[in-house]
Amino acid sequence: MPLQDMGIKIGLPVVNAERDPGNWTVPFLGNCTALIQAQSGDKSKNCSYDFVPIHAFGNMSVLTNRVDLFSKT
Repeated sequence: MPLQDMGIKIGLPVVNAERDPGNWTVPFLGNCTALIQAQSGDKSKNCSYDFVPIHAFGNMSVLTNRVDLFSKT
């Protein structure tokens, strides 16, 4: 998160998976938050992001389905 402190926009890691995005984003953000809190000693800090990159192969419906899945997470 030091780059975020410098004003750089941070995105979530991008993966190409046909599964529910909550399967990796929820544990990732939980682990990231735990690390930040442990390193800083501040329990109010969390892992934040500015944008969500989405990687999808196929036609536009594949992309819109991926966006819909992620927005429900």
